[in-house]
Amino acid sequence: MTPFLRHHRRFDDALKDRVNGEASYGTRRWRITHEGPLVPTYDPRLDQEWRWTVRDKIPMVHYTRKGNILCAVCLAWPGKTLRLQAPSPAGQTTVRMLGVGPVSWKFSGQGLTVEVPPLAVADLPCRHAWVFELAGLRNLECKESKNEEANSRLDLPVWAGVRLRG
Repeated sequence: MTPFLRHHRRFDDALKDRVNGEASYGTRRWRITHEGPLVPTYDPRLDQEWRWTVRDKIPMVHYTRKGNILCAVCLAWPGKTLRLQAPSPAGQTTVRMLGVGPVSWKFSGQGLTVEVPPLAVADLPCRHAWVFELAGLRNLECKESKNEEANSRLDLPVWAGVRLRG
């Protein structure tokens, strides 16, 4: 890898950590780990029989949580709206896009619909993952035993090392 590409990749990773670090470090798994349509990816790994396999599609939204905040990490740009079926909002629910700020949302029988702000490419807070922080949800469990807390703590979420195509 050329020094220019190595520098560019480090800069991009640092930007991703600065913007989306809240959804990565010190978080825990939520009871629902992911949802949404499948998006293309390139994710080579060894299977249980030590053969290389390549996963070429993964779910678009992955969830992490920290205290009473749930983070929905989108691995592809969601478009004008993002529909989330797993979170159950309450009257005091707030939604914030990391790197952008508060965004509006509404609830219908098909789930929580987040209005994604129209951003120019130059205004995108990050290039590979976009995080929506949801607070005040009805179905977010906050109380864990010490043993359960130790087992569910993540140093980095599952999606942190995945690079999308394109």
